Amino acid sequence: MLKVKYEMDLTEGPVYKQLLIFALPVLFTGVLQQLFNTADQIVAGKLVSDTALAAVGSTAEIFNLFTTLFIGLSTGLTVSCAKHKGADDTEGVKKSIGTGIILAFISGAILVLVGETLCRMMLDLISTPKEVYEYSELYMRIIFAGVPFHILYNFGAGILRANGDTRRPMYLLALGGVINVILNVSLVLLLPEELGDKRVMGVAIGTVASNLFASIGVVIILIKSTGVFRLEKKYFHLYKEPVVEILKTGIPTGLGGIAYSIANIIIIKNINQFGKDALAGNTSANSIFVYIWHWMNAFKIAAISFAGQCFGAGKYKRISEATRKATLVTAIGVVVLGGAALLFSDQLLHLFISGDEALQYGRISLYVFAISYIIFVPTMILSGTLSGVERSTLTMVLNLALICGVRLIWIFVFVPLDPTFLMLFLSYPISWFFAGVAHLFAYVYVAKKFGKDKVSLLKTE
Repeated sequence: MLKVKYEMDLTEGPVYKQLLIFALPVLFTGVLQQLFNTADQIVAGKLVSDTALAAVGSTAEIFNLFTTLFIGLSTGLTVSCAKHKGADDTEGVKKSIGTGIILAFISGAILVLVGETLCRMMLDLISTPKEVYEYSELYMRIIFAGVPFHILYNFGAGILRANGDTRRPMYLLALGGVINVILNVSLVLLLPEELGDKRVMGVAIGTVASNLFASIGVVIILIKSTGVFRLEKKYFHLYKEPVVEILKTGIPTGLGGIAYSIANIIIIKNINQFGKDALAGNTSANSIFVYIWHWMNAFKIAAISFAGQCFGAGKYKRISEATRKATLVTAIGVVVLGGAALLFSDQLLHLFISGDEALQYGRISLYVFAISYIIFVPTMILSGTLSGVERSTLTMVLNLALICGVRLIWIFVFVPLDPTFLMLFLSYPISWFFAGVAHLFAYVYVAKKFGKDKVSLLKTE
């Protein structure tokens, strides 16, 4: 019987084909992971109440804020492993893997402590409506109790992706998704109706259980691997070189992601001022459009791994080719999917909400994203390439200034001139435009710098 080959050498072969083979499983993995949240929201909204849906939605950006830094470290781990793989450095790969798993456990423990301690403070900070406050807190505390499983899975998946293996993380999330949906529905239906909106706890428990399954699965895969990427006990150390490599890319990547989360939390705080219908409508629109974000993120992760392996191998022309082709494919997908979201907007929104006022707010959110999301593509792909060649500090600075900074200026200077829901949402495309232009200039600068030593990233063979 032939053994299935999961790994991929991204330094050789046709770029378009490898981009699709690599990115599509990442896309499906992201979609499946998002289905955890979507299932939570559908079950909360349809089997419990709109109040429960708002409670789930109000915690999403808080969770992202706390986990983004540590998920950034998993990106640093991917870059470290990919670079050593590209350079045929077996010892370096193994040390990176052992170091990364230890960092995953440390990260998970820190997140439990921080999340549980600051839960109420963060709900207060975003002005959570009082009618959903109790249920938001209950949901968030359960989710944070299980966050170590979420972190461990992402670190393990990052290791596999560095080796070009994007299918097995997808398989784990597929099975985890089935577990999540079954438990979501079962627990909500089995909990006594007298609990009312507190039945949202069943939704949270289902998500934690699915993450537990995925984390165990990814560790088993690494332990049973027979290649360079096998997880071995003797490499369970915090080696200095991989720690530095992981932190060098991971911390700026995480901080850049935090910039997004901070900006989004500020927007959520302003949305909350319009009431729970606005929160429910925005939550439903985000639940639709986040799937298009996963399309972009899949090719961003592909750009990171392509750049990491080719950077280690010194193949700079191939980095340029992969970046351009990833940008083109991503843009085409965003246009097609955004058009479909516009065409079926009401049908999609009705999956989550039923109230007319909440539906109207959802339409505004969805229309803004559908029309303007194409502007975000350059930022996503170019930041991925820059991270892959260990220039994530540069992308962090750009995101802090032009995602977080521009949105703050827009919200505090321009929104008061026309304090409407639409005006608030225009902060998204405005910030994406400035960030995209800045990342293009940054990419040109880095490409020319490499060109002084070997071959410019801007030119192809």
